[in-house]
Amino acid sequence: LRHWEWYGQLACGVLAAYLLVAAIQDDQTYEVYDFLHILAVPTGVIFIVDSASREKLLSLAIYAAVQIGIFMRMYGAGDGLVFLVCAIYESRFGKGLSTYLLHMATVFAVLLVVQGVRRNISKKGNLKKPVALVPYIAATVWFFL
Repeated sequence: LRHWEWYGQLACGVLAAYLLVAAIQDDQTYEVYDFLHILAVPTGVIFIVDSASREKLLSLAIYAAVQIGIFMRMYGAGDGLVFLVCAIYESRFGKGLSTYLLHMATVFAVLLVVQGVRRNISKKGNLKKPVALVPYIAATVWFFL
């Protein structure tokens, strides 16, 4: 983190706290409470305001539309909002749409491997027993910052 300015380090701390609490909630209740997103989104937006470019904002808008319109219906609104929060913070560090999508793909690849080893995938490709997705999101986001 030393190569980032102080507010970049602060952004990572806020994201880490958010993801820790969200992962614990998701693991225990299979949902993430809205108040966490209400705190994390505006804070993340504040971190990107100083370096917001048209391209960065357009990438976030496209990703949000795809996330809300398609993916949230597949795995749940709470998980989709966690992906959006991660995208906001990733954009703070100059990342774009391809990074957001690569992060999603990595989450599902890791989920597939872990659940495959645990033999929790049915012959139809569904999970036999539901698992919390946010811990996977939290564990993989750091590779994309």
